[in-house]
Amino acid sequence: DSGSFRQEHALSFAARYGRTDERVVHHLSVANVISKSRWYLNNVPDRAETRSLKYRAEIGLDGSVASAGHVLNLLAERQLENFIGAYQPLTKRQQSSFAAEYRGNLADNLSLQFGLRHDLNTVYDDFTSWNAALSYQINDQIRLHASAGRARVLPTWSELYTVTSNFVGNP
Repeated sequence: DSGSFRQEHALSFAARYGRTDERVVHHLSVANVISKSRWYLNNVPDRAETRSLKYRAEIGLDGSVASAGHVLNLLAERQLENFIGAYQPLTKRQQSSFAAEYRGNLADNLSLQFGLRHDLNTVYDDFTSWNAALSYQINDQIRLHASAGRARVLPTWSELYTVTSNFVGNP
């Protein structure tokens, strides 16, 4: 329908401090995303805004980040979201996350990865997720890989509040 639309505007900045031949490399990013959408049933467009700040440190445990056989990543992230829609007053939620990930070469052809992340939410229950992976390189063309994990993805604003001719959000 010609009366329906979706627009998204994103602005982000990222910086890295340190070279990969150093033991520690710092990463910082800031982002702002504004989404607007209107479906033909709505006279007023929905508007969502997400602001995020992320910091990650890569630490070579046994040498520089580029050559280390064992690397530890530490992450801190803060995300603020606002939504206002045709059928929904201003709604806000925040999430702060902290994570650690280890990647290591255990033998010539065997590598391990393990990650742990804890999310603090203002709207939903706090949650801890994890993942683990093991990889074995048989030769240049074949690698065996196994992984497992548990995570949670928060619903999008559209999933919660959008109303169209064939879909009604589920707050």
